[in-house]
Amino acid sequence: MSFLYPLFLLGGAAIAGPILFHLIRRVTREKKSFSTLMFLKASPPKLTRKSRIEHWFLMLLRCLVFLLLALAFSRPYLSSEQTIQLESDERVRHCLLIDKSASMRRDGLWEESLSKAENWLTQWKQEAYASVYLFDESIHQVVSFEDWSGLNPDIRTSEILNRIKAQPPSWKATSIDDALLESLNRMEEGAREQEKENNQQAWELVVISDLQSGSRYEGLRGQDWPKHAYVVFDGTEPRNSSNAGLQALQSDWQIAEDES
Repeated sequence: MSFLYPLFLLGGAAIAGPILFHLIRRVTREKKSFSTLMFLKASPPKLTRKSRIEHWFLMLLRCLVFLLLALAFSRPYLSSEQTIQLESDERVRHCLLIDKSASMRRDGLWEESLSKAENWLTQWKQEAYASVYLFDESIHQVVSFEDWSGLNPDIRTSEILNRIKAQPPSWKATSIDDALLESLNRMEEGAREQEKENNQQAWELVVISDLQSGSRYEGLRGQDWPKHAYVVFDGTEPRNSSNAGLQALQSDWQIAEDES
C-alpha cells in the first residue's frame, strides 16, 4: 500500500490525547451536606490510581477515530505491477509519447529524453505496430503505424531520432491528459483499419516526461479507460532541481561603443 500524502499519517499521534484524558482523575474537593441525607449512610466514590485506565473500550474507539482520520487524509492506494499476458498470435501496439513542453528545456532533460526514446525504439525493433508522438499543449505525430511498417528496421531507430531532434522543446505547457486520450483514439483507429477486435490486442503507452507539477491530468477524470491499455511513465530528472537561470545582457553603453 502507498500513500499520496504520507505526512498526514503523523496525525495519528493525536491518539495520545484520548489516552491522556482517560488517565486524568477528577477528585471531589468541596463537600456540601443536605439535611435530607443526614440519616443515610455515606458511600464515598471508589478511587483508583491515576496510572490506571478505565473504560478501555471507549478509549480505543476514540483512538480509532483519530487513526481513521489520519489514514483518510493520507489518501492510501494499492499499487500493483501488471504484466501483459499475450497469446501466441497476439501482437502488442506500442505508442511512445515524448514531452516537449517548456519544462523539458531544463539542463539535461531533453538529452535524457532522447536517450530513453532510443532505448524504447531499440527494444521495439522487431515489433510490427508502433507509433511515436511529441506533445506539449497539443500532440504532434512523428511516426504513425503505417510509417513504422514502411521504415527499414535496420535504420528505423536513427531515422525516428532524427525526426524527434528536428522538433526541440517548445515554450508551451504540458497536457498529458490530452496526449494520452488523443493517442488512444489514434490507436483505436489503427486497430479498426487492421480489422481486429480491440479487446484482442494489448496497447502499451510509454510516456517520457519530467512530470512537472504543472502538468494537466484533469481530462482523464471520468474517462472509460480500456482494460487492454497500459501506461508506463519513464520519468526524467533535471541535473539542477532549480529552474532559475542567469544570463548576461549587453548594456546600452556597450552597444554604443560597438557601433562607434
